[in-house]
Amino acid sequence: MNKARIVILGGGLWGGLLAYRLKQTRPDLELLLCERSETLGGNHTWSFHESDLERYQFDWLKPLISRSWSGYDVRFPEFERRLSGNYHTIFSEDFHQRLMTFFSEGVVQLKQDISWQEAHLYGDIVIDARGTDPGFFKKAGYQKFVGLEVVLKADHELQRPCLMDATVEQIDGYRFLYYLPLTSNTLLVEDTLYSNSSDLDVCQFQDRILAEIDRRGWEIKEIKRREAGILPIPYETFPRIQGLSLQGIFHWVTGYSLPHAVRMIDAICELPSLNLDSISKSITKLRDREEESIKYFQLLNRLLFEAATPKKRFIVFQHFYRMPEPLIQRFYRGELSTEDKIKILCGRPPVPLTKAMKIIWQETTGGLR
Repeated sequence: MNKARIVILGGGLWGGLLAYRLKQTRPDLELLLCERSETLGGNHTWSFHESDLERYQFDWLKPLISRSWSGYDVRFPEFERRLSGNYHTIFSEDFHQRLMTFFSEGVVQLKQDISWQEAHLYGDIVIDARGTDPGFFKKAGYQKFVGLEVVLKADHELQRPCLMDATVEQIDGYRFLYYLPLTSNTLLVEDTLYSNSSDLDVCQFQDRILAEIDRRGWEIKEIKRREAGILPIPYETFPRIQGLSLQGIFHWVTGYSLPHAVRMIDAICELPSLNLDSISKSITKLRDREEESIKYFQLLNRLLFEAATPKKRFIVFQHFYRMPEPLIQRFYRGELSTEDKIKILCGRPPVPLTKAMKIIWQETTGGLR
């Protein structure tokens, strides 16, 4: 590999988007994007709400979007609701193809499993974008999931995504199914758990998905793809992070990472000068800003994983999705007002009151720190 000004380790969502935006804003920048596998993006589906982004951010991201929908549904034992916000998805296969077309020869280095130390031989600045390991946080629950992209023998008749169908059996914590209709007879179905355990039995998850597809009367013609993941849902403050690392920056309740990636990437790309000091300060500044909202999300996660009875965790989300839609949008965006925060915690407690009050007292008085 030739020497470059910036080396990005990891060609997943974070690394790929950062390289893409850097080249958009600085076409002459000498850049290397190093990915250890054979393709960029791995095997993933990244989704986001249009309201998560500023208009100009959506505009530069738009060429990478695979599918879009007007509105989405949620389903709980007590009610169903249709929300109006636009929802978008990027599939890793499209991500790889569009980025490989965009970059000139030599920018992307596939099958390059190099260490942080080795990367400094090839670049003046090294940014670690290899993602957040589930074990990065000492205190965390886990969002774990398996998804099947299936082609059916007939139309599924779904008009929009269903982001949470919590009318299914509740096991191992909060469980819901997630549906993305891709064509009239193709859809992605994910079985998701908010669990205290990071153990993931892929076959067990897949069997539950197939059983649900059968229950709905759908017949499978082909299983095109399977994906699986384990995301930390932390209830502790940021661990200390060394170097130019992008670990730990995501929505601490939902696990969504794309909007946070876009905001961080824009903060870096808008710097007048790209050097170690300016990039480090930009990452630190955004972490500090994120930490203000994270403190509240940390409280919500503790209520979910330590106060709520596992089989009744769905009540927390059922309570939340009764809120006004603008509040829900601000929640996903990570920009809640003080009034929003109070409103979410008000009303009939969705968790046992004594446990909730103990956790709230500990968090607000620093009883755990």
